[in-house]
Amino acid sequence: MNIAPRIQSYTCPCCQGFIGEAAPIDAVLERVARGQQKTILELLSRRVGRTVAKESVLALLYDDRADGGPDNASLVLSTQLYYLRKFIGAYGWSIVTSGGGRGSATFYRLIPTEAGQ
Repeated sequence: MNIAPRIQSYTCPCCQGFIGEAAPIDAVLERVARGQQKTILELLSRRVGRTVAKESVLALLYDDRADGGPDNASLVLSTQLYYLRKFIGAYGWSIVTSGGGRGSATFYRLIPTEAGQ
């Protein structure tokens, strides 16, 4: 049965101010198929509202592989994030990317969609 989870309010981890409402992240996690998308969302959900370095995500996905992961690991991650963003958007969540300019690190942040508006 496909029943939408209830809405929950979320606060900023830094200032404790209201940042938005979305479905409970645990309920969303239950609906994500296992695999890389679930692994990524689990990592981001432990730090709702806070940034996670792209290198940390890649390390979680590929550090235990003997070959260190595919040569195009960044492209694979971008593709997984594309589909994950589409899925979680229906539940009121967004993954925001920051940084990534010339020589700077890239970061991801899981936030309620209305916080990014």
